[in-house]
Amino acid sequence: MEITKIPCRRCLLEGVDRDKITAMIEGYLDALPEEERTPEALYRERLAVCETCPNLSNGLCSQCGCFVLYRAGKTSSSCPGGKW
Repeated sequence: MEITKIPCRRCLLEGVDRDKITAMIEGYLDALPEEERTPEALYRERLAVCETCPNLSNGLCSQCGCFVLYRAGKTSSSCPGGKW
C-alpha cells in the first residue's frame, strides 16, 4: 500500500501572491463590525508577539493554521499558544 504524504499548509503558500492575500485579509477585517475589531494598538501588540513566535510561518500559525493578521484583528480571538 502506498502512503500519500499530505503537504503542509506552509508549502501550499509557495507561489501565492502575498499582497493579494494581505489585501483580502484586510478586507475581511474592514468588514467586521467595529465592536468585533481589535483596537489598533492592541492589534499591533498581538502581531509583535506573533512575529517573535517560532510557530509563525509565512503569515500562518502552525499551531492552528490561521492567518495571524486575521486572528489578531478579531477581539474574540486568542493565541492558541496562550501568548495573548
